[in-house]
Amino acid sequence: MARPVFRDNRGMTLIEVLIAFVLVAITAAALMKTTLLAMNVNVINEMRDEAVNVAEQQMNDLRNTPFVSLSTGTEPPITRSIRGITCSYSPQVTVTDINDQSKEVSLTISWSYRSQQYQHTIATVLRQEQ
Repeated sequence: MARPVFRDNRGMTLIEVLIAFVLVAITAAALMKTTLLAMNVNVINEMRDEAVNVAEQQMNDLRNTPFVSLSTGTEPPITRSIRGITCSYSPQVTVTDINDQSKEVSLTISWSYRSQQYQHTIATVLRQEQ
């Protein structure tokens, strides 16, 4: 049985090793950037989810407020901790009279993360109990 003939059995040259190292480093840097971006998006999504929870709690409180006491204004900020980051949610209530028996209540929750402003708004119509 004949053995294959190898012309160069010295291994890899230093240049080939350096090129391979640079390619691995570029790939690792790209993966790190992608991972950091994904983590940032996850934090933003968790903050948005918490804003939805805050809005629902605040709207339930507004639904339990006497009809004649509903008014436009700013509620005190609500602070929550998400992944060790303290986030302050600022509720803003807007009440619009539809008629004598009905009012539209709009609630906007605002917060900021990394110098970026975010908002979540919900609305409902409330009727005066007879």
